[in-house]
Amino acid sequence: MLFLLMHDEGLTQKQIGEKTNLRPATITIMLNRMEEAGFVERKQDPEDLRVSRVYITDKGRAVDKAVQMAMEQLQKEAYEGFSNEEMLLMRRLLNHIKDNLEKAMKGEGRKVRH
Repeated sequence: MLFLLMHDEGLTQKQIGEKTNLRPATITIMLNRMEEAGFVERKQDPEDLRVSRVYITDKGRAVDKAVQMAMEQLQKEAYEGFSNEEMLLMRRLLNHIKDNLEKAMKGEGRKVRH
């Protein structure tokens, strides 16, 4: 969620749900915990007072930066020795798997194999 907010700050909870495919109750729980920890803050939309928008705090930015650095190091270690061609093939295969799972989640492409 921090990564999402770092790149798309000021989203509503509904927009966060649409982008993450999480249920509203799950988003509320996550945001409450993140707000209590000081990573995010909710502010009323100045144009529509019924809507609150979520913003990342300085503390949240610091945590996000540390996580990104750790992820970059992990990626370097995990992909060491792979050629560019192998990386492209892996990305293509993983995207294919992701597409298949998204179709299955929507009820498409469910075939029973015997």
